Amino acid sequence: LPNGENGISLATDIAEVPIGSSRYVTIATFGGMVLFDPSTQQFMRQQHQDTNLQSIPANYLTSLCIDRTGLLWVGSARGLAHAERVSSNFTTRLLLTSDTDEEVTALLPSGDSLWVGTTGGLSYYNTTTNQLAARM
Repeated sequence: LPNGENGISLATDIAEVPIGSSRYVTIATFGGMVLFDPSTQQFMRQQHQDTNLQSIPANYLTSLCIDRTGLLWVGSARGLAHAERVSSNFTTRLLLTSDTDEEVTALLPSGDSLWVGTTGGLSYYNTTTNQLAARM
């Protein structure tokens, strides 16, 4: 991807680009999340901020998906979070501790839940109760 006029370097590996109804193209990278606005041809980067509990859980993003309600779910090296598609305020739902080698690697929406693939296995996450319903 080319650099945006705002100086954002996009020379990083792309993990996933989900298709949705937002006006932005959302791109998960190994250096944070990039939003592209096709109407203005502008790129914007969102990165983890240690002092901001509503930022993405980590810069190393591995997966994105959009659930049936329109929430954007982000899988990362540190856990799982979600936000409204046009918001930069994320809510972390599953935080993986730094003392494990586990990371979220894949997300698949299924009704009111998400299948969450991690390096430690497969989990079924209930988005209504915010609980891991099963771990395989």
